[in-house]
Amino acid sequence: MTDRKSIIIQAARKAGEAVKNSIPTAGVIQKEGRANIVTAADLASEKIIMDLLQSNFPDEPILSEETEYDLGDVLALEKLWVIDPIDGTNNFRYQRNYSCVSIGYLELGIPKMGAVYDPLHDELFFAEKGNGAFVNEQKISVSTEQTLSAATVATDNSYNPAGTRRNLETLLNINPSPWTLMKGSAVLTMCEIAAGRIDLYFHTALKPWDKAAAFLIIEEAGGIIATYDGSAVTILSTDLVMGNEILVKEFLQQLS
Repeated sequence: MTDRKSIIIQAARKAGEAVKNSIPTAGVIQKEGRANIVTAADLASEKIIMDLLQSNFPDEPILSEETEYDLGDVLALEKLWVIDPIDGTNNFRYQRNYSCVSIGYLELGIPKMGAVYDPLHDELFFAEKGNGAFVNEQKISVSTEQTLSAATVATDNSYNPAGTRRNLETLLNINPSPWTLMKGSAVLTMCEIAAGRIDLYFHTALKPWDKAAAFLIIEEAGGIIATYDGSAVTILSTDLVMGNEILVKEFLQQLS
């Protein structure tokens, strides 16, 4: 796995630097859904990552947000790379300084390695299954907050207005209401969960590229990820909550 580690980190950093040096308003194209855009920087980042992965691992399929391929059952693939060239593109477009590059490596649907790079703050989050989670090589762990009402809880908008409504209605079921954040990059927010900067995150419409790296980083930082209905968690799951075990349990109890 040593070669994979060096390549995934190199790809994340190189793509992130390209994003950092890009013009946020260049090449903006509206995609399907509200506030769902792609920029020239997204495409540049994707090309850097895909070129590095394809040159080093030519036989391994890649799933990317900006170039979706029909790979069939992604959970059954022996090896798979899942990339998000920029998570938080809307933030990037409007220079809100909260975006990142995400690369995950999976085997039979199980995340084995993940790198998330925030180029604007020069923070590289990295995890390899069984070896812990780190930011800039410093070990990280999830929050130890014990009470949901005292926690900082994050969610996000959805490209579909109904998805945003579901998330907001979920918040209304938490009593008393916690301190709430909606920061605009699911991946980077999940990394902040792993680093203990935010206590709990939930969402009902995350895509595989949002989860492939961040899920592993959270788990290796001692956190748990759960579905609302108790079903097994995969990168295809919806209705998810993550944080330390005590807060996740209380969150699910409040929803029941």
